[in-house]
Amino acid sequence: KFYYFAELKLYQASIVAAKAYMKKIPANAQEYISLAQMLQSGGESEEALKVLEEAKLKFPSSAKVHVLLGHYYNQKDMPYTTADLFEKGSYYDPIYLKEAAEMYRRNGELAHALYLNSMMTDKEEKTKQKVAIYIGKGEFEKVIGLKDALGRYGLLKNDNMRYALAYAYYVVKDYDSAEAHLKKIEDDELFSKATVIRKNIEKCRSNSLECI
Repeated sequence: KFYYFAELKLYQASIVAAKAYMKKIPANAQEYISLAQMLQSGGESEEALKVLEEAKLKFPSSAKVHVLLGHYYNQKDMPYTTADLFEKGSYYDPIYLKEAAEMYRRNGELAHALYLNSMMTDKEEKTKQKVAIYIGKGEFEKVIGLKDALGRYGLLKNDNMRYALAYAYYVVKDYDSAEAHLKKIEDDELFSKATVIRKNIEKCRSNSLECI
């Protein structure tokens, strides 16, 4: 019945019908999730949050409940709440470690982002994210330290990763290595950035005082 009400956009009636149903027949986590998604898609975001908060109390070990709730809070510009919920979700399903670490990275909590990243098992995704974290921390030597892993997992085929490595070499003034990677970049936008860096390298080589 509550799906019928929802299709008619009678969301309050839908909530009443859903709660009545859930009292008679104990609902599982997925039913709470479905109700929340239905409400969210109908613009009833506050009601969707209430449903998921209730589900979180009833199903504290449901990773999906935590993560969906996190996404909905993120849509309300609450990134710290989102990061916490993603992390809690990752306790019950490590597939969410990447999302949790990424939220902490975006929030500037880089040490904790790196801690969560260290528990990821997908080596490729782990390495990509680690590059972003190290750049955020200004630890360019550590980015360079990942060059073998970047090659091993085929990540240098990704121009963003190659540019990040080239930029790290540039920052530590290993200009030959920086240029070697910058020359291989094909993406138009990154190629323009690479051209600027290569011009700066020429200035640095001509006059080291330009680079102090």
